[in-house]
Amino acid sequence: MVTLRVEGERGILSVVNPLVPQRGHLLMLETGDETRSETFDGPSTYSAQLSAVRATLLDGQPFHNPADDFICSMEAVERIRAEMPKARQPAIVPPR
Repeated sequence: MVTLRVEGERGILSVVNPLVPQRGHLLMLETGDETRSETFDGPSTYSAQLSAVRATLLDGQPFHNPADDFICSMEAVERIRAEMPKARQPAIVPPR
């Protein structure tokens, strides 16, 4: 199971299973002498995204993400990859 750990100036955030949280997850926040643990109920990311697209296409509701959201997401991925040691970077396989 994947664990994400982020250390900051005021504490540490640990997330157990951030990739598929609907199959079990845990968020732990450590700040000074306090440790807080939480879980959240909700649909899978895919289900939530599909519901939002459906509401936009069939019900005419506004889409929640800006039109350039995918560009911002890829820019974030590229910044993260640039900070990773080369040995740990996943290979990018071009589409066929």
